[in-house]
Amino acid sequence: MKLRLFIFASLFNVLIAVPAMAVSFDEGIFKKNAYLTNHFQIEFSDLIKDQPDEDGDGYSDIIEIVSEAAEDSWDHIFGELNYPEPELTLSHLILVLDDNQFLLEHGAIGVTTYLSNGDPVIGVDAWLSEDYLQITTAHELYHAMQFTIGDLYPTTAQEVNWGEATADWVTEEIYDSIDDYLLTMPDFLDNVDYSVFASIIPTDSYFPYGLNIWPRFLSEYYNDNFIKDIWEEYLDSSRLSLNHIKFYESFDAAVAGKGDDLGEVFQDFTLWNLDSEQYEEGHKYPEPTYLMGGSTGEYFVVEDKYAPALFGTNYVYFENSSSESEFYFHVVKPEGLRFAISLVPIVDDNPDLDSTVSLILDKDEFMETEMVLGGITSYDSVMAVLSPLDKDFEDGLNLNAFDVGYRYFYAAEFGSPIDSLLAEGDEEIEGPADDKEGEEATQDSGGRELDGLSLQILDYDEDSVTFSWNRPSDSDVDGYEINFGKDSGDYDHLYDVDKAYTTFATINDLDEGDTYYFELIAVDDGGRQEGDESSEVSVTPKEWLFEDISYLDKHYDAISTLVDIGVLEGYPDNTFRSDLDINRAELLKILLEAQGISPSVDEYSNCFSDVGAEWFAPYVCYAEEHDWVDGYPGGFFDPGRTVNKAEALKILFNSYEEGLIEGSSVDSLPYPDAPTDAWYSIYIFQASELGILEETPGEDFNADSGRDRGDMSEELYRYLIVKDLL
Repeated sequence: MKLRLFIFASLFNVLIAVPAMAVSFDEGIFKKNAYLTNHFQIEFSDLIKDQPDEDGDGYSDIIEIVSEAAEDSWDHIFGELNYPEPELTLSHLILVLDDNQFLLEHGAIGVTTYLSNGDPVIGVDAWLSEDYLQITTAHELYHAMQFTIGDLYPTTAQEVNWGEATADWVTEEIYDSIDDYLLTMPDFLDNVDYSVFASIIPTDSYFPYGLNIWPRFLSEYYNDNFIKDIWEEYLDSSRLSLNHIKFYESFDAAVAGKGDDLGEVFQDFTLWNLDSEQYEEGHKYPEPTYLMGGSTGEYFVVEDKYAPALFGTNYVYFENSSSESEFYFHVVKPEGLRFAISLVPIVDDNPDLDSTVSLILDKDEFMETEMVLGGITSYDSVMAVLSPLDKDFEDGLNLNAFDVGYRYFYAAEFGSPIDSLLAEGDEEIEGPADDKEGEEATQDSGGRELDGLSLQILDYDEDSVTFSWNRPSDSDVDGYEINFGKDSGDYDHLYDVDKAYTTFATINDLDEGDTYYFELIAVDDGGRQEGDESSEVSVTPKEWLFEDISYLDKHYDAISTLVDIGVLEGYPDNTFRSDLDINRAELLKILLEAQGISPSVDEYSNCFSDVGAEWFAPYVCYAEEHDWVDGYPGGFFDPGRTVNKAEALKILFNSYEEGLIEGSSVDSLPYPDAPTDAWYSIYIFQASELGILEETPGEDFNADSGRDRGDMSEELYRYLIVKDLL
């Protein structure tokens, strides 16, 4: 794992004394040997020179990997992204393959510093894997760019944090198949209450690296060049006016240049993080940590250590255990502060951003407000997203503005307005809470109060499984152990993760088709278990059924079984497309093939005015002759029309001759929106009795909505099992 630092203490003192000198093609400044590329002088020892040389050209594989990575990164940063090339005193930028911790200290795998002449110097750990040689080189070259444009040598925490965040961002832009940035992203998403402009960062975290999600959002929200726009805005301003909020001011100006408001853009950022699918690779992202809402109907003040800093966020989760149709949220915010609030309904663990209610309260115009979210009967929960935004910096430098927590009161209620505001004499919120706790704070960190360890499967193939887990708050945690084996509770293998900040791991060399059982524990430096172990999870490595269907898919058993017996098939690109609506003709083909019926077009055709001799004609005409389906007025069948849930049930039961009579009323149905006397009520009743429906009793059935391929597969699969037809 990386610890890439701007070094200004011990390394500075060493390197500043090194005079600029002319270099030869074969001798370096720091190492005995040097290899020149178009833009780099790669320096290395005899030990590196003598490492394996697969192509036999006289340069070891390590040298060639780094040389290629350096030039590729140069082309991307200074070519595609159009940053200005470094102005060097020497002819080439020096990159040292450090094999003995000469430049690198404190466990770092990469470093960027500079010579006495101002030229940057990059150091890379020579013993890294190929992937890490590539991304570390790219990361450090971006730092070298930062050093050379505007003579930026980081002097504030904001410079360091933004420098690390953007360097991690650019490495993914160059090497998008490595995904190293995901390893530190939890260090931001577990600490979203800290500011994106923070100087104090959470204790024992790689928050600045995890902050890469912020430039990642901005680059996708606008474009890749927007990150350069911010750097240029920052560097164009006089360094004589350097202050603690200068980066904030640069962001504000860059966003304003797009005609937008920084507070509104940041609010969008908080919603993107809740619904990470909006990011290009968002399906890989961990979820942000959230707080459980307090007792509804009562005012609750967020504890100081959880109160969000400026441009930090609270995600407050409220479980909907009622049948009420409205959710009321009342907040009393700090004085003199803009405040962003969004209420996001959650359906099946997914945020419904289309139904989100959002607003921004100005500094003093609204000290308190109530928001209402309607139509919540179909929602599992509601997430309140709250962010303090920019305030007046009338005192100029305001060194602590982004590092303190701004407390607020809130009350929530399902079903009725909140009757009263804070009683007279209750605590006022006049300003920020205490300083955020972290590496530069004087008080001890209270840590994050997370639930117990939770091990989750991210991905798998025929011989490997990738896991993620939450990072516990215990500062004594030194790493993790994944115990696993082929017998539940009896583990004969150990995968050791020796970094506390690492929350991803891939276990390879598994046997395809065998079921493995995994358990995660956290350990301290003595090897002792810290807290409870995770629940056991099992996984059976094997090839995916389709490109978009693994056995972790909720419809896997149904789809795989129906594919095996020849009822279903995928698309030519090896996808199944579970969420694609199914039409009337497709459904009939599936149901006929499920029964082993293959009608001929010679016998079954021209049964409707829009059904002739097409591929679907024999299926439609067979179904029409056997009274499975009816047409529409005018003699049409409309084969391409999406079949809705009610129609799908009718056709399913008719095809298996259940003998149900359309229009029959029933005593009761488990879905509030399904009338007992509707034309389709008998079909829903029968399906519910058989237990073949996925729809949750007590929630709406939505009979008119379309049936998709995944849900129809599940419905048919369950029916065949119940009827003992498999």
